[in-house]
Amino acid sequence: MLELISHFFQPNHSISCRDLHVDRPYFGKWARYADPNVFEELIVWLRSEQEIEVHCHGGEWAWRSIVSDLEQAANVQLLAWEDHLGKQFAGDTSQTRIEALRLLPNALTTNCAMVLWDQHQGAFDHAIEIIVQAIQHEDVIQAWRLIDHLLQFARLGQRLTSEWQVIMMGPANVGKSSLINAILGFERSIVFDHPGTTRDTVRGSTAIQGWPMSVSDSAGLRAAESSVELAGIDRSRKLAQSADLVIWTFDQTQQIDLIEREINALFGNPGETSAENSAPSILVVQNKIDLAEHERVKNIGRHSVIHTSAVRGDGIDVLMRAIVQELIPITPEAGAAVPFLASQSRDLRQIQKLMRKFYGENPERLPLDASTKLKLTIALKGLLG
Repeated sequence: MLELISHFFQPNHSISCRDLHVDRPYFGKWARYADPNVFEELIVWLRSEQEIEVHCHGGEWAWRSIVSDLEQAANVQLLAWEDHLGKQFAGDTSQTRIEALRLLPNALTTNCAMVLWDQHQGAFDHAIEIIVQAIQHEDVIQAWRLIDHLLQFARLGQRLTSEWQVIMMGPANVGKSSLINAILGFERSIVFDHPGTTRDTVRGSTAIQGWPMSVSDSAGLRAAESSVELAGIDRSRKLAQSADLVIWTFDQTQQIDLIEREINALFGNPGETSAENSAPSILVVQNKIDLAEHERVKNIGRHSVIHTSAVRGDGIDVLMRAIVQELIPITPEAGAAVPFLASQSRDLRQIQKLMRKFYGENPERLPLDASTKLKLTIALKGLLG
């Protein structure tokens, strides 16, 4: 292995590859196979005589180039790192823990990485084992509660390697673009004092309290005056249906009863959760409170109103806290079990359906027969892979 990488890697300080020590990192230059004059600065870590880690910047293109260099020089096909993990932990680690480690490099924030690391360390497996023990002891109520506890993190588990989708909606010219700029901390949207300026969806990425968010500024909802505006408004409506959270924004020029009717017409009962998905949650924001004639509205329907001024920055911190509270009402503690795969949440719900099928609404009144106990145990252990 050292002989192979010596064709490409030159450590700093004139050290030869033959002098590298096991379990130490070395910084240096990696010359390309096709053109030795083209090089990449990186770190090589000799884990053993047969195992070397290469750490580089430059994204996917950089590491694929390094893999290509090695394959061409040795005339071999290298194992993808995900497959290497599978072989390294085969027989010693559950598939769940391997999957958490596979996803770890794609974690978008430190918070997300810590959750995945906890699952790799066995948090999810341990929780499933406790549920199995409850079933074995015929404590169906406890098993049900433990599954409920896991499922409260189901939505969060799906947003560890992808962003929460937050979209600004509302009438034109109420300051949605200025508001999104205030949240993102830089000017991302076109801001101009004319209705319909934002004719398409503009997206920006950020992290709020350590959780990844994609905040979209949509075309204002109004009677469109052109086909371009109409197409932008239609895209905004469709995007909202797939969002995790809609921030409905208005100012003093709108009629309150019309706002409530528009929200209900678009989303029905926001936040209602089905077995597999949920309608977007909704926050209602009254912007431009810096205007002297602005009367503050307390509630629209069942929604409490958040008051902001994107120009002065008033209420932006309140809004950002409300976003996190709406999307992640309970933050998992360190070491907590979180179902981080869609299949895990789906299977947990199916297990609850199986429990309800046999025990109805009063499972504590019925004994666990051997057949049902076996079915539940097999289903739960299936989650461990």
